[in-house]
Amino acid sequence: VLPTLALIKNTKVDDDVVGFNELGGKDDFSTEDLEERLGRAQVIHYEGESSLKPKFTTQTRRSVRQSANSESDSE
Repeated sequence: VLPTLALIKNTKVDDDVVGFNELGGKDDFSTEDLEERLGRAQVIHYEGESSLKPKFTTQTRRSVRQSANSESDSE
């Protein structure tokens, strides 16, 4: 059985931490490691330096939508 933390924001599960890999890979992780992980998920406000590898990166998706029937009024 793997230990799991469900990270809840606005009454919904937003993220989870399964096992110890995200907390340094050991079961005697520091409070700072846990604080940093919770801060990256924005569950708590964390101002320290990051020492753990990020689980995820934020990307902005951009797209241009165009109608298949794009006729111009100009002649």
